[in-house]
Amino acid sequence: MRFIFEKNGPIVKSSLISSRLGENDTIMKMNFILSLIANVIWVIIGGAITWFGFDTNSSLWMAVGILCLIAGGIGVYLSFSSEKIQ
Repeated sequence: MRFIFEKNGPIVKSSLISSRLGENDTIMKMNFILSLIANVIWVIIGGAITWFGFDTNSSLWMAVGILCLIAGGIGVYLSFSSEKIQ
């Protein structure tokens, strides 16, 4: 057992609870990394679609690519903001 001091006084935590907290922390970091990778892929694909639309002079493909870029950018931002909260 170990003592953790907080504002309201010491709290005793068992090793079982702390090991579960460590496991959850690892899972949260893994979720953050997977979310970040998925959103970066959205940004890369959106950039490629936008570039294709620019090369072919197609405003439709450019619009789709820009929407993918925006979605990926928002996802990256949310990934980092959820990491700061936890």
